[in-house]
Amino acid sequence: MKNLIVVTGATGTVGSEVVRKLSEKGAHIRACVHSAAKADKIRGAGAEIAEMDYTNTDSIEKTLRGADKLFLLTPFHPDMVDMSRRLVDAAKRTGISRIVKLSVMGADAEPGISAGRWHREAENMIIDSGIPYTLLRPNFFMQNLANFFGSYIRQGSLHLPCADGKTSFVDARDIAAVAAEALAKEGFEYRNSTINKPCP
Repeated sequence: MKNLIVVTGATGTVGSEVVRKLSEKGAHIRACVHSAAKADKIRGAGAEIAEMDYTNTDSIEKTLRGADKLFLLTPFHPDMVDMSRRLVDAAKRTGISRIVKLSVMGADAEPGISAGRWHREAENMIIDSGIPYTLLRPNFFMQNLANFFGSYIRQGSLHLPCADGKTSFVDARDIAAVAAEALAKEGFEYRNSTINKPCP
């Protein structure tokens, strides 16, 4: 069934918002979860729920079969490069026509940090696959700031070991909105997009 969008990481901070944004656009969505028992966060969005094992090629291929587009989000894990490889290889075999990958800001930095290098390896796999793609490289999520440092913020101050350094934070809902546009519309192919505008 074409015009079907597979969303991996569908219960996460960004993935669940991508499901919601695509649902608002009337898209047909297959939301990938590690366990259907943990899919309550996205059940109301009208998406088809699919259990998928990132370490199992057959599970991945079954999940992608019949789909047209893929939102690629892997767990932050030392094996994420291998997970990405399995997803991209399965995307080629099943005829996926577009991949939108959630990467990180600074993925192209040299030498960079381990997390950035993992994402860059995954980006290169997608580029080399020949499948039209959009790479999203957001900065630190505003939601993570609130979750990790909320008690400090409520006290009126936030102290981090970065001297006078300045950075922006981005709302995961804004990242999801960009991802949904790139999946639902034409014109975003073969693009790398850094998303670092702070939410108002």
